[in-house]
Amino acid sequence: MIKICSASGGDVIKFAGDALIVVWEGECEHELAHRAAECAVELRDGLHNAQMAPSIQLGLKVGVGVGSFSLFSVGGYGGHWEYFAAGPALKECFEAAELARSGDAVISAALWAEIATSSIGFELASGHYRLGNTRQLLRKRSIQSPRPGRSGGARKVIHR
Repeated sequence: MIKICSASGGDVIKFAGDALIVVWEGECEHELAHRAAECAVELRDGLHNAQMAPSIQLGLKVGVGVGSFSLFSVGGYGGHWEYFAAGPALKECFEAAELARSGDAVISAALWAEIATSSIGFELASGHYRLGNTRQLLRKRSIQSPRPGRSGGARKVIHR
């Protein structure tokens, strides 16, 4: 999962139980939207129902949101620190993840607006979209390439 997210330009910022929180940062919101959606489809298609061991099969659901977020590092007492993100993007992503069933990639309406011309999706009663497929528009990045510095700008969040 980490390799797929990294190759699409995402940064894993948190392991939350059996979930990952991944962010995309940059200046071009349209590109970030496509990168996040393409990653969601690749994760779902490549890893849902993957056989992890003879008696263990991976169930996967993906939620994707769009918007701003802030990164925090809090703590210090006893040398313990916690790193987390908060903001509208996380709210959208968690809402989408709650609506997703096993095998789904659910995205917010705002993200759908960015990718609709190159994607297939099905609107849910909530206004979110179940992502069917998206045409790959962007090249994957080398996972060995260095990460650009955090510079603000447009941000996308995906939660699995």
